[in-house]
Amino acid sequence: MCNNPAATLLLNLPPTEKVLMTRPTASRRTYAMALAFLLAACSNRSAAPSALPQNAAPTSAFQRSAIPPGAAKAEAAAGVRLSTSELAFARTGPKRAKRITVSETAFEGRFAVSATGCRRIARIVAASNAHGKATYVITPLRRGWCAATFSGGGKRAKLTLAVEMGLVHVSIVIPPKLRGGARRPAFVSPNSQSLGVSVDGGAVQPIGLTPATNPDCTGDGDTTPIVCTGLAIAAPPGSDTFTLDLYEQALAGGQIPIGATLLSQYTTPTPLTIAVGVANELGTFTMNPIVGSLSLQVGAPAGGYAAGSAASGIAVTVTAKDPSGATILSPGKYLDAGGDAAPIVISTSQSAAPFSSAFSFSVDGGNVGSTGSLNGPGDSVTLDYSGLTVGATTFTAKSGTTSAIATAPPIQGAATLAASCAESNIDTCSGGTTADAGSIAFTELGDTATLTPSEPGWTPSPYSQLFTLQSDTCNLTDDASATGNWASVSPAAGNTATSFTVTAQNAGSDATPAICTVTLADGTGQTLTVDVSVTTSGFGVDFRHARIH
Repeated sequence: MCNNPAATLLLNLPPTEKVLMTRPTASRRTYAMALAFLLAACSNRSAAPSALPQNAAPTSAFQRSAIPPGAAKAEAAAGVRLSTSELAFARTGPKRAKRITVSETAFEGRFAVSATGCRRIARIVAASNAHGKATYVITPLRRGWCAATFSGGGKRAKLTLAVEMGLVHVSIVIPPKLRGGARRPAFVSPNSQSLGVSVDGGAVQPIGLTPATNPDCTGDGDTTPIVCTGLAIAAPPGSDTFTLDLYEQALAGGQIPIGATLLSQYTTPTPLTIAVGVANELGTFTMNPIVGSLSLQVGAPAGGYAAGSAASGIAVTVTAKDPSGATILSPGKYLDAGGDAAPIVISTSQSAAPFSSAFSFSVDGGNVGSTGSLNGPGDSVTLDYSGLTVGATTFTAKSGTTSAIATAPPIQGAATLAASCAESNIDTCSGGTTADAGSIAFTELGDTATLTPSEPGWTPSPYSQLFTLQSDTCNLTDDASATGNWASVSPAAGNTATSFTVTAQNAGSDATPAICTVTLADGTGQTLTVDVSVTTSGFGVDFRHARIH
């Protein structure tokens, strides 16, 4: 504990996905206080270590200062104790050999060493090993890194060795899965159990993040966080790029299992300069979550949607979860399972004019139109509605191959139809609605009538949309199944206009009365109908209104 005054700064992190690397220096005041604490601990090893209790928030500079990456951590574990938890060698050969001591209270046996991965990197030989105390000589053989585990009376401790390589320390807090009996949506993902680190795209360095796979980790992970401190990453000296991956599965046989589920990732944006024999610093950074599933909720204005009434700031809730089912919280950037950027793109099914103007999104307060992108959980989105009459709408949130939808019913106004007879003294015209058909009764050939549809959110400004003559059964030109050429409609079927003119052409007979129907439609499938009849001197027709909805 007393031979390494460098301090690893371990903050009581909030439940966000942040990792804090070792800093070589702190402020003069904080460093002095930390050093005083270490010296005090050296002078009284029997005293209880001054480490932060689990879940305790730091309340002073003294409490926030430090747990050194060497023996202090091993002593706090109250198990197998190493004089240091890591050794770095700048050169190889017997002359560069170093010693460590191993001890365990209330243990009188011999220690066992597991160091399979160190065979070609370093030689570990016991100079003495009895009665719960041992001294080992470590001789560096070739460049590389490895870990050796020392086991005693049911306890163990890990020693990290780096030969001609620099060491960087990682401290990480994994929030508990449960809080008050319910799942807690927090990041770092509460389901993280292992860390894989790759330097310059090289072999992955597996690091356990559970007490069962790493003696540097404490906590149960259910009701208390798992705190892992002083995790060592080996890197060659020079400019290095680091990629850190958090996985759902725990280490198996000291390795990350094949097919393990990636939960989050971070890659240093620029290469970092690493040196041997110094405290290398990566700084504070944010892990980026992998999107495993999405859910989408789209609200409504106060009082609901109404055609012709614009509304803004309508609530939209996009919830992303990682592949383990943990809700992703800010900060970070969304990634896909391959580690590539995967923003959540939110859009509507109303992509064709004029309906593409019905809805628009605002991301972080800026309007982005009918399609917007959320780069991370810190981005917020709301919906604006222009008041345009619109059919059923599907809203979609998509990240990579993962998507979610929400739907809204048609938003339509109460359409009405005005019917006006040019010869009102002899002809009869009445308007209609979507529920009741209008009527035109002509008594002379050549007489005309005008039909004018209207609908809130469709025909008036600023929408200024037109109705279409969807169909008419008044002449054989517009409908081959018509019973006769009783009347013409202008403009003809399939055309749009603000108003339509109906002209009487032929009267019918008792056997074939001149009765037909004209149907107008807005762009959302809402229709208005009018029944037309033509009679001349002495010949009358009694008919029932046909209604088309």
